Amino acid sequence: MLLRSLAFSASAGLSLGLACSVPLAHAEPGKTVKVGEFSSGGLVFKDTVEVQAFQDPKVQGITVYVSNVKRPLVDRLKKDLFTDPSQSSVSCVQTGLLRVLEPVDRSSEGEEVFSTRRNLFFKYMHVRRIYDQSNQALVYIAYSSRLTQDMSEQNSRYRTSISAVSLLGQKVSGLNVQE
Repeated sequence: MLLRSLAFSASAGLSLGLACSVPLAHAEPGKTVKVGEFSSGGLVFKDTVEVQAFQDPKVQGITVYVSNVKRPLVDRLKKDLFTDPSQSSVSCVQTGLLRVLEPVDRSSEGEEVFSTRRNLFFKYMHVRRIYDQSNQALVYIAYSSRLTQDMSEQNSRYRTSISAVSLLGQKVSGLNVQE
């Protein structure tokens, strides 16, 4: 089986290009599975990095890995009790034969394949899939959205992460794409 994965990240160096070596506890389409969790920065009260996996809901055989940073309770009590950082990273890998279950959106905006709330109110982390027909690849982008327009860097308003799975030279069953 030909496995190709590219991972680029602009999210504080949290790229998960090695995610393909982590076994997946078979996530159903639309469901996330926690793959791992570990402590990172902080002397006493440490941040936690959580790694989740989910199957692309329309393209069978692609597993998408997402990492998120969670703040410790002490930091939450100081400021923004119900908010986690928007920083996230995405990496995708072919984990089986590719088969398109439903038509894939071919527009330049692509389509959302995953979304999760990052605070109590209006902050979300999203993953979108864009079909790059000229390079025969599926491109996945993680980004955050929020209601406020706070310009501070810690809010990660401008951070994104990107990963691509090449379809070049592969026979993809059911690659019916819609414009």
